[in-house]
Amino acid sequence: MTGRIMTRDAGAVSIRAFEHAVRLGHPYLGGEHYLLARAARDVHRRPGRFSPRRCSGATRGDGVFLPHGPGVNQALVAARREAAARHAAQADVGHLALGILAAGEGLVPTILSRLGTSGPALGTAILDRYPSAS
Repeated sequence: MTGRIMTRDAGAVSIRAFEHAVRLGHPYLGGEHYLLARAARDVHRRPGRFSPRRCSGATRGDGVFLPHGPGVNQALVAARREAAARHAAQADVGHLALGILAAGEGLVPTILSRLGTSGPALGTAILDRYPSAS
């Protein structure tokens, strides 16, 4: 994939995840912040500068930098793989969600376990229900 690696909507989720991390005072951008961003139904396109850094973290337009927490790089790589497997030029929100669920590190697996599910089980259920949604 060349150019932008995510669609505008997936980028909006990343911005919201970053905002959740900053609001919570966390020193990193983690998968749990992406889950919060997806759970909050107010994700929409907003103007703003946000620059994901390849394999290291993210910087907001005002210079605030947060390194990626455990599992985030793994999730972003998995999202790109999901997109490529479906012949998409960019990872969309569905690919991003599947990538986050596939991550084996960080807080996401623990959160899902406490909810009585796992990333792979939830990802499979999503693909079974919405095979073309990603």
